[in-house]
Amino acid sequence: MEKQDSCLQTDWTFTIYRTTIDQKSIQLDVLKESAPLVIAIAFEKMDQALIEACQKIECRKFNLLSITNLQWDEELSPWAHDPVVMINDHFTGQAPELLKTMDEKIIPWTLSKLKEKPKTILISGYSMGGLFALYSLYNSKCFEGCACVSGSVWYPDFENYALSHQLASSVKAVYFSLGNKEAKVSNPFLQTTGQVMEKLCDHYQNSNVDSVFELNPGNHFTNPIQRLAKGIKWLLIHTQEDA
Repeated sequence: MEKQDSCLQTDWTFTIYRTTIDQKSIQLDVLKESAPLVIAIAFEKMDQALIEACQKIECRKFNLLSITNLQWDEELSPWAHDPVVMINDHFTGQAPELLKTMDEKIIPWTLSKLKEKPKTILISGYSMGGLFALYSLYNSKCFEGCACVSGSVWYPDFENYALSHQLASSVKAVYFSLGNKEAKVSNPFLQTTGQVMEKLCDHYQNSNVDSVFELNPGNHFTNPIQRLAKGIKWLLIHTQEDA
C-alpha cells in the first residue's frame, strides 16, 4: 500500500511517498527531483527531525529515503555471532538479505517515484545502522559514500573484514563520528570502537577515498539526529563534482 502527501518545511517543499516492502516501512521525502538521494537506516521514524537538523546547519538539498521497522540486531549484523553487548543480543547475520532487498526492491521503488535518477546515492546510519551502512559499501555498487555515526564497527571480525576487502568502485567518501565518552565503558568490544574508526579512516584515505573521523561530546545516545545531519552535510560536500 502506497501513500502520498505533501509538506512545507520552511523553504524546503517536499512530496512524501510511503509504502511497505517486505515488512519494512519506507518513506521517501522528495525535496528536489535532481538532488542526491540519502538513505537513512533508522531505528524509528525520524525523517522530519533529520531534515530540520540538516536545514539548521545549511545542508545542500537532498531527497531522503528512510527505512524503518527493522529487526535491529538481526537484519543489520553482517554475519551471525553470539551476544556481545547484552545477553539478549540476537545477531543472526541477515545484512546480506536486507541489502539484497534494498538493491532489488526498495531502491527501484524509490527511483520509480523520481523524474530523474539521482547522480549520487548515499547511505547513513547510527549504531548498528552505521555498521550496516559501511558494510553496504563493500557489497553494493549503488552508493558513493556513507555516514557511519556511532557505528558498531566493534562488531567481531568486522575490522579484519573491512581491511581485507575492497570498497565498491563507486565509493568516494566515508564519514565516521563517535561520542567522546563511548569508549569509556567496561565492554572490551565497545572500547575498540574509536580505534577501529581511526584505523579504517586512515585505510580509506590511503586508498584515495575521502574520509574523516570526528569526535563529538557525549555518549552513544547524545544527539544522534544532529550528528547524522553533520555526517550528511559532510558527505554532500565531499561527493559532489562542484564541491
